[in-house]
Amino acid sequence: MWIKLNEHIRAMEQAKNSLLDLDEMDDKDLDRIRGESAVLAQKDREIRARE
Repeated sequence: MWIKLNEHIRAMEQAKNSLLDLDEMDDKDLDRIRGESAVLAQKDREIRARE
């Protein structure tokens, strides 16, 4: 349980840091972040489904 919690906290901290300059990013970077967010969301849904 602690490992999963740490993974979520780490993911949230990284997300916050990477989104600080969101308005200055080009479309390529925005697409990359959108894809990474979709992957994280899917992983989170899978984890919740197992609980």
